Parts: sequence; C-alpha cells; structure tokens
Amino acid sequence: FKKIVVWTVACLSLCAMFVGCGKENVNVPVTTNTVEITEEGRLIAYIVEAFDKDYYDVNELKSMVDEEIAAFNTAKASLVTEAGLTPVIVEKVAMAEDGSKNVVVALNFQNASLYADYMGKEAFLGTVSEAMEKGYVLDGMLKSVKNGDPLIGEQLNKSQDKTILIIKDAVQVRTYNDVQYLSMNASITKEGFVDAQTKDE
Repeated sequence: FKKIVVWTVACLSLCAMFVGCGKENVNVPVTTNTVEITEEGRLIAYIVEAFDKDYYDVNELKSMVDEEIAAFNTAKASLVTEAGLTPVIVEKVAMAEDGSKNVVVALNFQNASLYADYMGKEAFLGTVSEAMEKGYVLDGMLKSVKNGDPLIGEQLNKSQDKTILIIKDAVQVRTYNDVQYLSMNASITKEGFVDAQTKDE
C-alpha cells in the first residue's frame, strides 16, 4: 500500500486518501474515535468512550472485550491465514492518555472487510480501480490536500493504482504516510490526520 485517498459523503465519513512518501510517525495520543491504516493494510479502530463512573472497572471491560473478540475470531476462523494472521487483535483497553475520564479500546483488524463486519460500518481498502469496480463514484468527489483542486478526468485516470480507504463512519483517520487527496467535506489537522467528524455537508 503506497498511496491512499479519504472520502466523505453527506454527513458520514468516507475516508479516501492518497498517502505520499516521507511522513514521520507522529506520536499523538488518541482522544477521539479514530481509524489508523497500517502499511501492511490492516485497520486499527480506536473506540473512545466516557468511562467516568466510580463503579466502572477497566479490567472488567478488557475481559469483556477479549471474550467478545475471541468469539468473533472463532466465527471467522476460516480467515486465519497460513501466516497465522488473526482476524482481530485486541491491542489495548485502557484509560485515555490525555487525562480525561475516557477509555480507549484499540482493535486491530486484518482487513477492511473484517472491520466492516465487526463494527457494522461500510469500509473498503484497496486501489482506486478496485473501488470504482465496486461502484464507488470518485470523479469530482476528492480534493487535493495541496491546493484543493478536485480529482477529475485524466488525473483520476492516472490514480487507478493508488490505495483508497472508504469508511462510512464519523472518525478521524491516521495513515502511515502523508495524505494527498481527501473527500470534499474533510480536512487535515495540524498533526496531518484526516478529520471528517465535524462536517455537516
């Protein structure tokens, strides 16, 4: 996965971004619902929820999450590859690093299909060509991060081999490299992440 695009439609987030080269790893704590694209093509979902009651227990929550993911993985056992890739890995269940009374659950999905299945949200990660074959209309739906120009015509045709993430959810998106194009109603944060959470178009 060398390039990526971020796309949002209506008031929902469709992340479609071309990721360029040379982005440094920005170690910024997750404070909002986030999806991270790894260079291996996995999706890590960070689910952030209020956890402010005295009787809440992080260890109990982790046990519940572990049990639920174990059951999901068992149901998806046929998807475990010869390389030993687990469908979903529980990476973290812990209080947010920003000091807030929120909890962060990090789930690492083998692919976008598994993300969509478990999260109940539409998701696609592949090339622009593959996305268009699945019926996604991209012409004029994306803008350049550099100058805001729409991705249309010949430029879109030249981008057929680029990687695109399409995700129908109100999330922030982090990638392993710089985003080159994104949806019209999304923006780039100062850290270089894609923010499609506050747009109402």
